[in-house]
Amino acid sequence: MKLFIISSRFPYPLEKGDKLRLYYQIQQLATRFEITLACISDQEVSEASMDQLRPYCQEIHIFRIKWPGIILNLLSGFLKGLPLQIAYFFNSNILRKVDTLIEVTHPDRIYCQLIRVAEYVKSQPGHKTLDYMDCFSHGAAKRSQYCSLWTRWFWNLEAKRLSNYESSIYPRFDAHTVISQQDATNFSLKSTQILTPVSNGLAPQFFKLTVTGTRDIDLLFLGNLQYYSNIQAVKYLIKEVIPQIAQSDRKLKIVIAGADPDQALAKWIANSQYPIDLIANPESSAAVYLRAKVFAAPITLGTGQQNKVLEAMACGCTVICSKEVRSGLDTLAPYLFVAEGPAEYAQYIIDANQNFDLNWSNRMRAREAVRQLFSWEHHTKKLLSIIEKG
Repeated sequence: MKLFIISSRFPYPLEKGDKLRLYYQIQQLATRFEITLACISDQEVSEASMDQLRPYCQEIHIFRIKWPGIILNLLSGFLKGLPLQIAYFFNSNILRKVDTLIEVTHPDRIYCQLIRVAEYVKSQPGHKTLDYMDCFSHGAAKRSQYCSLWTRWFWNLEAKRLSNYESSIYPRFDAHTVISQQDATNFSLKSTQILTPVSNGLAPQFFKLTVTGTRDIDLLFLGNLQYYSNIQAVKYLIKEVIPQIAQSDRKLKIVIAGADPDQALAKWIANSQYPIDLIANPESSAAVYLRAKVFAAPITLGTGQQNKVLEAMACGCTVICSKEVRSGLDTLAPYLFVAEGPAEYAQYIIDANQNFDLNWSNRMRAREAVRQLFSWEHHTKKLLSIIEKG
């Protein structure tokens, strides 16, 4: 069978959650389908990156969107009442090319990752699956609560438009997936509009690592440092949690690491009165996790499943997180320390460092739980079934 996949980013390198999800899904989907991959991209895609996907795809097509065309798309979309996340990626010239490509390849199934590119395939005949992944409207609504007054109107409007779009695009597809049950409950859909959770997995190489080495990082946060939710989490650690730790006279080595650090955030870290190391664009996230005793995830704005938490647990870290993070990882709840408030985060971090070696068996049980419950092969079998069912 032939499968046409369309996405809003090329799924490599794996520094963003949507790219990581699609990359590993494609590996499994390729065992049953001949895949044509079409990606709308606002960046150049290197041959080296495409080489990572060529073993799994019959054809790869990159459709570039560039400034000032993006500005025109945004203005046009705004006037039409589209969410800007949809308007940003939509281009009428690319639509015609996608139509032609589908006509030529004649796929048996279509898989659309994210509502961002649903406009390109919503009118195509045949069985179509839409991966909402996260509830974008919920994320926009939460962001409106934390931003300044002069931008709040924008995020409130974007949240409303996203919610309307999430509901209106639903009937144009035959199957609909999200990452977690938590995401499914965040949508404002009709009672008859069902979303099927298809969880993320973890790359097999994480379970081939040796986790018994020396660890010189006492507290770590690692994530894409351009994401607003991650930036807010880092600021919370520096502004609220670390001062509480400092009051205890504990000297901890603290590291913030991740891809593409926001310039303002990097300056904020450098100017902190507390010694904090910034590791920008680490070559291997696993190598950083393996140095860390405690991984903190005080994320309250992000939705769904946090892959960084799975990676940290697979590398033998003690994980301390928010209730929002825990709600996306119900099956791992026994192995997560959920903190509410800076004082509780600080105390958990101090205790976890003091008892790190004593908690060896619990950390290894957590690692085994991740291995058993979060296999890409296992979770993509569910997606295979959904796509094939048509």
